[in-house]
Amino acid sequence: MNNQVIAFAREELEKYLAKLGVKTQISLGCFEDFSVEMQLKDPYRDDAYAISVKDKKGYIAGSNPRSVLLGVYRLLEEWGITWVRPGPNGTHYPKTANTKDIDIKEAADKRHRIMCIEGAISIENALDMIEWIPKVGFNGYYIQFSKGHEFFQRWYEHQYSTVKEPEPYTVEQSEEYVKLMSKEIKKRGLLLHRMGHGWNCTAFGLPDDGWHKYEYEDIPQEFHDICALVDGERKCWNNRPLQTQLCYSNPLVHEKLVNQVLKYAEENPDVDVIHYWLGDWYNNCCECDDCMKVDRYSAHYINMVNAITDKLVEKGLKTQIVFSIGTNRAHPTATEIKNPDNMMMMFAPISRTYGQSFPDDFYVKTIPPYKHNGFVCL
Repeated sequence: MNNQVIAFAREELEKYLAKLGVKTQISLGCFEDFSVEMQLKDPYRDDAYAISVKDKKGYIAGSNPRSVLLGVYRLLEEWGITWVRPGPNGTHYPKTANTKDIDIKEAADKRHRIMCIEGAISIENALDMIEWIPKVGFNGYYIQFSKGHEFFQRWYEHQYSTVKEPEPYTVEQSEEYVKLMSKEIKKRGLLLHRMGHGWNCTAFGLPDDGWHKYEYEDIPQEFHDICALVDGERKCWNNRPLQTQLCYSNPLVHEKLVNQVLKYAEENPDVDVIHYWLGDWYNNCCECDDCMKVDRYSAHYINMVNAITDKLVEKGLKTQIVFSIGTNRAHPTATEIKNPDNMMMMFAPISRTYGQSFPDDFYVKTIPPYKHNGFVCL
Protein backbone atom coordinates (compact mmCIF):
# COMPACT_ATOMS: atom_id res chain seq x y z
CA MET A 1 0.00 0.00 0.00
CA ASN A 2 1.41 3.38 -1.02
CA ASN A 3 0.98 5.56 2.07
CA GLN A 4 3.41 8.00 3.70
CA VAL A 5 2.60 6.81 7.21
CA ILE A 6 3.11 3.17 6.25
CA ALA A 7 6.34 4.16 4.50
CA PHE A 8 7.48 5.75 7.76
CA ALA A 9 6.46 2.59 9.62
CA ARG A 10 8.70 0.64 7.23
CA GLU A 11 11.60 3.00 7.97
CA GLU A 12 11.09 2.55 11.71
CA LEU A 13 10.90 -1.23 11.42
CA GLU A 14 14.11 -1.44 9.40
CA LYS A 15 15.92 1.06 11.65
CA TYR A 16 15.24 -0.85 14.84
CA LEU A 17 15.73 -4.29 13.31
CA ALA A 18 19.18 -3.11 12.22
CA LYS A 19 19.93 -2.14 15.82
CA LEU A 20 18.88 -5.64 16.87
CA GLY A 21 20.91 -7.24 14.08
CA VAL A 22 17.83 -9.03 12.76
CA LYS A 23 16.75 -9.56 9.15
CA THR A 24 13.13 -10.29 8.33
CA GLN A 25 10.61 -10.57 5.54
CA ILE A 26 7.65 -8.68 6.97
CA SER A 27 5.01 -6.95 4.86
CA LEU A 28 3.10 -3.90 6.08
CA GLY A 29 -0.36 -2.71 5.13
CA CYS A 30 -3.94 -2.13 6.19
CA PHE A 31 -6.44 -4.86 7.00
CA GLU A 32 -7.83 -4.97 3.47
CA ASP A 33 -4.36 -5.70 2.08
CA PHE A 34 -4.21 -8.97 4.01
CA SER A 35 -7.94 -9.84 4.16
CA VAL A 36 -7.97 -9.26 7.92
CA GLU A 37 -11.42 -8.72 9.39
CA MET A 38 -12.25 -6.97 12.66
CA GLN A 39 -15.43 -5.17 13.67
CA LEU A 40 -14.68 -1.51 14.44
CA LYS A 41 -17.05 1.43 14.76
CA ASP A 42 -14.73 3.87 12.98
CA PRO A 43 -11.58 2.39 11.39
CA TYR A 44 -10.02 5.85 10.99
CA ARG A 45 -10.20 6.63 14.70
CA ASP A 46 -10.28 3.13 16.20
CA ASP A 47 -6.88 1.48 16.31
CA ALA A 48 -6.39 -2.24 15.84
CA TYR A 49 -3.65 -4.39 14.40
CA ALA A 50 -2.93 -7.97 13.45
CA ILE A 51 0.64 -9.26 13.66
CA SER A 52 1.35 -12.63 12.09
CA VAL A 53 5.05 -13.52 12.00
CA LYS A 54 6.59 -17.00 11.89
CA ASP A 55 10.29 -17.66 11.40
CA LYS A 56 10.72 -13.88 10.96
CA LYS A 57 8.35 -13.87 7.97
CA GLY A 58 4.82 -12.52 7.85
CA TYR A 59 2.88 -9.29 8.03
CA ILE A 60 1.72 -6.44 10.23
CA ALA A 61 -1.73 -5.11 9.31
CA GLY A 62 -3.60 -2.18 10.81
CA SER A 63 -7.11 -0.78 10.77
CA ASN A 64 -5.53 2.43 9.47
CA PRO A 65 -1.96 3.51 8.60
CA ARG A 66 -1.36 4.79 12.14
CA SER A 67 -2.27 1.37 13.51
CA VAL A 68 0.35 -0.19 11.22
CA LEU A 69 2.98 1.97 12.92
CA LEU A 70 1.63 0.99 16.35
CA GLY A 71 1.84 -2.65 15.27
CA VAL A 72 5.48 -2.21 14.22
CA TYR A 73 6.37 -0.87 17.66
CA ARG A 74 4.44 -3.72 19.30
CA LEU A 75 6.41 -6.33 17.34
CA LEU A 76 9.69 -4.67 18.29
CA GLU A 77 8.61 -4.62 21.92
CA GLU A 78 7.71 -8.32 21.76
CA TRP A 79 11.22 -8.95 20.47
CA GLY A 80 12.86 -7.18 23.38
CA ILE A 81 12.96 -3.40 22.86
CA THR A 82 11.57 -1.28 25.70
CA TRP A 83 10.36 2.28 25.10
CA VAL A 84 11.31 3.63 28.53
CA ARG A 85 10.94 7.38 28.05
CA PRO A 86 11.12 10.14 25.42
CA GLY A 87 14.47 11.30 24.12
CA PRO A 88 17.54 9.84 22.40
CA ASN A 89 18.53 7.78 25.45
CA GLY A 90 15.04 6.57 26.28
CA THR A 91 15.10 3.24 24.42
CA HIS A 92 16.46 0.03 25.97
CA TYR A 93 17.75 -2.72 23.69
CA PRO A 94 18.17 -6.38 24.67
CA LYS A 95 21.57 -8.04 24.43
CA THR A 96 19.98 -10.60 22.14
CA ALA A 97 16.64 -10.20 20.40
CA ASN A 98 14.02 -12.84 21.14
CA THR A 99 12.63 -13.22 17.61
CA LYS A 100 9.79 -15.46 18.70
CA ASP A 101 6.79 -16.18 16.49
CA ILE A 102 4.01 -13.64 16.96
CA ASP A 103 0.28 -14.07 16.44
CA ILE A 104 -1.58 -11.04 17.81
CA LYS A 105 -4.91 -9.60 16.79
CA GLU A 106 -6.27 -6.90 19.07
CA ALA A 107 -7.89 -3.49 19.25
CA ALA A 108 -7.16 -0.60 21.58
CA ASP A 109 -9.25 -0.55 24.76
CA LYS A 110 -9.72 3.23 24.56
CA ARG A 111 -10.32 5.34 21.45
CA HIS A 112 -8.83 8.52 22.90
CA ARG A 113 -5.17 8.20 23.92
CA ILE A 114 -3.95 11.75 23.50
CA MET A 115 -0.91 13.60 24.86
CA CYS A 116 -1.35 17.34 25.46
CA ILE A 117 1.13 20.21 25.35
CA GLU A 118 1.27 21.85 28.78
CA GLY A 119 3.60 23.33 31.36
CA ALA A 120 6.92 24.76 30.20
CA ILE A 121 8.51 22.99 27.24
CA SER A 122 11.23 23.34 24.63
CA ILE A 123 10.78 22.32 21.02
CA GLU A 124 13.23 19.46 21.62
CA ASN A 125 11.05 18.20 24.45
CA ALA A 126 7.92 18.46 22.29
CA LEU A 127 9.46 16.58 19.34
CA ASP A 128 10.88 13.88 21.61
CA MET A 129 7.41 13.36 23.06
CA ILE A 130 5.77 13.15 19.63
CA GLU A 131 8.34 10.54 18.58
CA TRP A 132 7.77 8.50 21.74
CA ILE A 133 4.00 8.42 22.18
CA PRO A 134 3.09 6.03 19.32
CA LYS A 135 5.72 3.63 20.63
CA VAL A 136 3.71 3.23 23.83
CA GLY A 137 0.30 3.20 22.16
CA PHE A 138 -0.87 6.82 22.12
CA ASN A 139 -2.76 7.81 18.99
CA GLY A 140 -2.79 11.61 19.03
CA TYR A 141 -1.31 14.87 20.23
CA TYR A 142 -3.10 18.03 21.33
CA ILE A 143 -1.57 21.48 20.77
CA GLN A 144 -3.42 24.11 22.79
CA PHE A 145 -3.95 27.66 21.53
CA SER A 146 -3.26 28.73 17.95
CA LYS A 147 0.49 28.73 18.54
CA GLY A 148 1.08 27.04 21.92
CA HIS A 149 3.02 30.18 22.78
CA GLU A 150 2.27 30.23 26.51
CA PHE A 151 4.09 26.94 27.11
CA PHE A 152 7.12 27.66 24.95
CA GLN A 153 7.43 31.15 26.39
CA ARG A 154 7.53 29.80 29.94
CA TRP A 155 10.52 27.66 29.03
CA TYR A 156 12.58 29.96 26.83
CA GLU A 157 12.07 32.97 29.07
CA HIS A 158 12.78 30.67 32.06
CA GLN A 159 10.03 32.17 34.12
CA TYR A 160 10.59 31.68 37.87
CA SER A 161 13.92 29.94 37.25
CA THR A 162 16.69 30.68 39.74
CA VAL A 163 19.47 29.23 37.57
CA LYS A 164 18.67 30.17 33.95
CA GLU A 165 18.70 33.59 32.34
CA PRO A 166 15.75 34.53 30.08
CA GLU A 167 16.31 34.03 26.36
CA PRO A 168 14.89 36.30 23.64
CA TYR A 169 11.71 34.65 22.41
CA THR A 170 8.86 35.64 20.07
CA VAL A 171 5.39 34.53 19.06
CA GLU A 172 6.76 33.94 15.55
CA GLN A 173 9.11 31.28 16.92
CA SER A 174 6.19 29.49 18.55
CA GLU A 175 4.32 29.61 15.26
CA GLU A 176 7.22 27.90 13.48
CA TYR A 177 7.56 25.32 16.26
CA VAL A 178 3.87 24.41 16.00
CA LYS A 179 4.23 23.92 12.23
CA LEU A 180 7.17 21.58 12.85
CA MET A 181 5.25 19.67 15.53
CA SER A 182 2.21 19.30 13.28
CA LYS A 183 4.39 17.91 10.49
CA GLU A 184 5.86 15.27 12.81
CA ILE A 185 2.44 14.43 14.22
CA LYS A 186 0.94 13.81 10.78
CA LYS A 187 4.03 11.91 9.59
CA ARG A 188 3.07 9.30 12.15
CA GLY A 189 -0.61 9.41 11.28
CA LEU A 190 -1.44 10.63 14.77
CA LEU A 191 -4.72 12.42 15.34
CA LEU A 192 -4.09 16.15 15.58
CA HIS A 193 -6.07 18.04 18.22
CA ARG A 194 -5.89 21.84 18.21
CA MET A 195 -7.04 25.06 19.91
CA GLY A 196 -9.29 24.98 23.02
CA HIS A 197 -8.53 28.19 24.86
CA GLY A 198 -8.75 31.51 23.07
CA TRP A 199 -11.80 31.50 20.81
CA ASN A 200 -13.31 34.33 22.84
CA CYS A 201 -10.17 36.32 21.94
CA THR A 202 -9.33 35.45 18.33
CA ALA A 203 -12.92 35.86 17.12
CA PHE A 204 -12.73 39.50 18.17
CA GLY A 205 -9.21 40.42 17.09
CA LEU A 206 -7.36 39.77 20.35
CA PRO A 207 -4.36 37.40 20.61
CA ASP A 208 -4.74 34.05 22.36
CA ASP A 209 -1.13 33.91 23.55
CA GLY A 210 -1.94 33.22 27.20
CA TRP A 211 -3.65 34.27 30.39
CA HIS A 212 -1.98 37.69 30.39
CA LYS A 213 -3.38 40.64 32.28
CA TYR A 214 -3.86 43.84 30.28
CA GLU A 215 -4.27 47.43 31.31
CA TYR A 216 -7.96 48.29 31.10
CA GLU A 217 -7.41 50.96 28.46
CA ASP A 218 -5.46 48.51 26.26
CA ILE A 219 -8.54 46.33 25.84
CA PRO A 220 -10.79 47.65 23.04
CA GLN A 221 -14.08 49.08 24.27
CA GLU A 222 -15.80 46.92 21.65
CA PHE A 223 -14.60 43.86 23.60
CA HIS A 224 -15.77 45.22 26.96
CA ASP A 225 -19.18 45.81 25.38
CA ILE A 226 -19.71 42.12 24.55
CA CYS A 227 -18.37 40.75 27.83
CA ALA A 228 -20.67 39.07 30.33
CA LEU A 229 -22.79 41.31 32.52
CA VAL A 230 -21.76 40.47 36.10
CA ASP A 231 -23.03 42.38 39.13
CA GLY A 232 -24.51 44.97 36.80
CA GLU A 233 -21.30 45.70 34.91
CA ARG A 234 -19.96 44.64 31.51
CA LYS A 235 -16.18 44.50 31.36
CA CYS A 236 -13.27 42.16 30.75
CA TRP A 237 -12.96 39.84 33.75
CA ASN A 238 -9.86 40.71 35.81
CA ASN A 239 -8.55 42.43 32.65
CA ARG A 240 -7.70 38.96 31.32
CA PRO A 241 -9.52 38.36 28.00
CA LEU A 242 -8.78 34.63 28.00
CA GLN A 243 -10.61 34.21 31.31
CA THR A 244 -13.61 36.28 30.30
CA GLN A 245 -17.03 34.87 29.50
CA LEU A 246 -18.96 36.76 26.85
CA CYS A 247 -22.64 37.57 26.43
CA TYR A 248 -23.49 34.37 24.58
CA SER A 249 -27.12 35.34 23.94
CA ASN A 250 -25.84 38.26 21.86
CA PRO A 251 -26.40 37.27 18.18
CA LEU A 252 -23.16 38.99 17.13
CA VAL A 253 -21.12 37.04 19.69
CA HIS A 254 -22.79 33.77 18.69
CA GLU A 255 -22.22 34.37 14.98
CA LYS A 256 -18.59 35.47 15.29
CA LEU A 257 -17.61 32.54 17.52
CA VAL A 258 -19.33 29.95 15.32
CA ASN A 259 -17.87 31.38 12.12
CA GLN A 260 -14.38 31.62 13.62
CA VAL A 261 -14.38 27.89 14.39
CA LEU A 262 -15.74 27.04 10.94
CA LYS A 263 -13.09 29.22 9.29
CA TYR A 264 -10.37 27.45 11.27
CA ALA A 265 -11.70 24.03 10.26
CA GLU A 266 -11.79 24.99 6.59
CA GLU A 267 -8.29 26.48 6.64
CA ASN A 268 -6.75 23.57 8.58
CA PRO A 269 -7.96 20.32 6.99
CA ASP A 270 -5.12 18.39 8.65
CA VAL A 271 -6.67 19.05 12.08
CA ASP A 272 -8.80 16.09 13.12
CA VAL A 273 -10.26 17.53 16.31
CA ILE A 274 -10.93 21.15 17.29
CA HIS A 275 -11.45 21.92 20.96
CA TYR A 276 -14.03 24.64 21.45
CA TRP A 277 -13.87 26.07 24.95
CA LEU A 278 -15.37 29.19 26.47
CA GLY A 279 -13.71 31.72 28.77
CA ASP A 280 -11.21 30.01 31.06
CA TRP A 281 -12.64 31.03 34.43
CA TYR A 282 -15.74 30.41 36.47
CA ASN A 283 -18.47 32.49 38.13
CA ASN A 284 -18.28 35.29 35.58
CA CYS A 285 -21.19 34.12 33.42
CA CYS A 286 -23.50 36.69 31.92
CA GLU A 287 -26.46 37.74 34.06
CA CYS A 288 -28.33 39.78 31.46
CA ASP A 289 -32.03 39.02 30.97
CA ASP A 290 -31.51 37.24 27.64
CA CYS A 291 -28.70 35.02 28.92
CA MET A 292 -30.75 34.09 32.00
CA LYS A 293 -33.69 32.83 29.91
CA VAL A 294 -32.10 29.38 29.40
CA ASP A 295 -32.31 26.59 31.99
CA ARG A 296 -28.54 26.29 32.44
CA TYR A 297 -25.51 28.30 31.41
CA SER A 298 -24.36 25.22 29.50
CA ALA A 299 -27.34 25.66 27.15
CA HIS A 300 -25.58 28.59 25.47
CA TYR A 301 -22.52 26.38 25.03
CA ILE A 302 -24.44 23.50 23.46
CA ASN A 303 -26.36 25.90 21.20
CA MET A 304 -23.06 27.16 19.77
CA VAL A 305 -21.60 23.66 19.45
CA ASN A 306 -24.73 22.56 17.59
CA ALA A 307 -24.45 25.55 15.27
CA ILE A 308 -20.79 24.77 14.58
CA THR A 309 -21.39 21.11 13.81
CA ASP A 310 -24.40 21.99 11.64
CA LYS A 311 -22.06 24.04 9.47
CA LEU A 312 -19.41 21.29 9.44
CA VAL A 313 -21.99 18.79 8.21
CA GLU A 314 -23.25 21.27 5.63
CA LYS A 315 -19.69 21.75 4.34
CA GLY A 316 -19.00 18.01 4.33
CA LEU A 317 -16.19 18.36 6.89
CA LYS A 318 -15.42 15.42 9.18
CA THR A 319 -13.67 17.56 11.77
CA GLN A 320 -14.83 16.77 15.29
CA ILE A 321 -15.59 19.43 17.91
CA VAL A 322 -14.78 18.89 21.58
CA PHE A 323 -16.86 20.62 24.23
CA SER A 324 -15.86 20.38 27.88
CA ILE A 325 -17.90 20.03 31.06
CA GLY A 326 -16.75 21.44 34.37
CA THR A 327 -17.19 24.44 36.68
CA ASN A 328 -20.25 26.43 35.51
CA ARG A 329 -20.79 23.98 32.64
CA ALA A 330 -21.04 20.89 34.85
CA HIS A 331 -24.84 20.88 35.18
CA PRO A 332 -26.59 19.38 32.14
CA THR A 333 -29.02 21.37 30.07
CA ALA A 334 -32.26 20.22 28.48
CA THR A 335 -30.80 21.32 25.14
CA GLU A 336 -29.92 18.20 23.16
CA ILE A 337 -26.76 17.80 21.14
CA LYS A 338 -27.00 17.40 17.38
CA ASN A 339 -24.56 15.76 14.98
CA PRO A 340 -22.96 13.41 17.54
CA ASP A 341 -20.56 12.06 14.92
CA ASN A 342 -18.96 15.51 14.73
CA MET A 343 -18.58 16.15 18.44
CA MET A 344 -17.28 14.66 21.64
CA MET A 345 -17.49 15.61 25.30
CA MET A 346 -14.44 16.11 27.51
CA PHE A 347 -14.65 15.85 31.30
CA ALA A 348 -12.69 18.80 32.68
CA PRO A 349 -13.42 19.37 36.38
CA ILE A 350 -10.79 21.95 37.28
CA SER A 351 -10.99 21.17 41.01
CA ARG A 352 -10.72 17.41 40.54
CA THR A 353 -7.51 15.73 41.66
CA TYR A 354 -6.46 12.63 39.76
CA GLY A 355 -4.23 11.73 42.69
CA GLN A 356 -7.27 10.29 44.47
CA SER A 357 -9.88 7.77 43.36
CA PHE A 358 -13.53 8.65 43.06
CA PRO A 359 -15.34 7.93 46.37
CA ASP A 360 -17.04 4.55 46.71
CA ASP A 361 -20.38 6.21 47.43
CA PHE A 362 -20.13 8.54 44.44
CA TYR A 363 -23.35 7.34 42.84
CA VAL A 364 -25.48 7.88 45.95
CA LYS A 365 -24.38 11.47 46.46
CA THR A 366 -26.73 14.27 45.49
CA ILE A 367 -25.55 16.70 42.86
CA PRO A 368 -25.67 20.23 44.31
CA PRO A 369 -28.47 22.33 42.81
CA TYR A 370 -27.52 24.57 39.93
CA LYS A 371 -26.75 28.15 40.90
CA HIS A 372 -25.76 30.68 38.28
CA ASN A 373 -22.24 31.92 39.11
CA GLY A 374 -22.34 29.75 42.21
CA PHE A 375 -19.60 27.23 41.44
CA VAL A 376 -17.37 26.44 44.41
CA CYS A 377 -13.82 25.36 43.54
CA LEU A 378 -12.76 22.88 46.22
